[in-house]
Amino acid sequence: MIISRHKETSFLFAIIVSDAMQRESAIADDYWSYTLQHGKKDQVEVALQNIERKLIDLKERIHNINTTNQVVNYDQQWFSPDD
Repeated sequence: MIISRHKETSFLFAIIVSDAMQRESAIADDYWSYTLQHGKKDQVEVALQNIERKLIDLKERIHNINTTNQVVNYDQQWFSPDD
């Protein structure tokens, strides 16, 4: 009798947890569907886009610095006095 009641309690608990998880998952699905459908951005998405923009800017700046350094090095080699 005790084992049977334990199994029954465990089964009911599993059903309750499963139901709660399904509801939570449905709420999350609804949230993301609405967010993506209406083009709304959450704070994480905005932060990631800002980081991405900064990385692109940094990449361009590094490219410009490297290009300038290559020109300076070429000029120094081309116009340096012969020893």
